[in-house]
Amino acid sequence: MLDAIRCRHLAIAGATGVTAGLVNWTLCTNAWSQSLVWCTFWVVLWMATVWDLCCMRIPNWLTLPGALVLVVLGLALAGQGPVRPLLGLAVCAGGLSVLAWLTGGVGWGDVKLSLSIGAVFGPVLGMIALTLAFSTAALCGGLLWGLGRLRAGQPFPFAPFLLAGCGLCFGVVPHLVSSYVPLAGLGGASWA
Repeated sequence: MLDAIRCRHLAIAGATGVTAGLVNWTLCTNAWSQSLVWCTFWVVLWMATVWDLCCMRIPNWLTLPGALVLVVLGLALAGQGPVRPLLGLAVCAGGLSVLAWLTGGVGWGDVKLSLSIGAVFGPVLGMIALTLAFSTAALCGGLLWGLGRLRAGQPFPFAPFLLAGCGLCFGVVPHLVSSYVPLAGLGGASWA
């Protein structure tokens, strides 16, 4: 059976590989200005993931300046207006704040990291990314609990699941949305 340190190192290696793949995909599929915003986001999320895996916390020096840099880059380079990123900040961080306050099951570092998620994805895709993160965390937590590797109420890092949820949202959801939106009669993809 793998010990905790070895599992942590495997998780860091996996997060590094996922982040490298997302950066590569970003550089191949977006204009340079959007790529700069997205690559900055992936690096911030990767740093938070590694820090969370090592220390079980996400530092303020990473989350708050990271969100500010992403908002400024999005406004200056990606040509988006201020409504979408600011609404994304409010919706994503507000939703996780309520959850953290009511349940205590989400750390405040994760709440502050969701500022960056909202700034980059916007309100709708940001909430989809968070939902995918919670789904992957529940699946993994249930599996670890079933295998006896995790006790009920035992904390485990959530940033790796935020990386997974954001990666899934970045890679899969736009393709599903572009197919679903015309069928549902919701208009263009500007709602995201």
